[in-house]
Amino acid sequence: MGSAKVVIEYCVPGAAVDGFVGRQSKSASRVCSSFEVKVNDQVVHSKLQTMSFPDFKEVVTVVKEVSDGAAPRQVEKMQPASCVIV
Repeated sequence: MGSAKVVIEYCVPGAAVDGFVGRQSKSASRVCSSFEVKVNDQVVHSKLQTMSFPDFKEVVTVVKEVSDGAAPRQVEKMQPASCVIV
């Protein structure tokens, strides 16, 4: 989350960004964690539902929109999935 936090805070001054490690699943070669993005306590992306990370540029756009008074909306663009959560 480190780089996403830096980008959001840079692009949207005053945005409060935090995170935590969610559920984890282990495969032979790696550990994968759940990942959700919330804006004003509304989930705008869930890795558990989509099986992929959001497009972080779109996440920044959603945060900017909310900062300008819009309601949070779902992130539609995704990055390719690198693991499967079971």
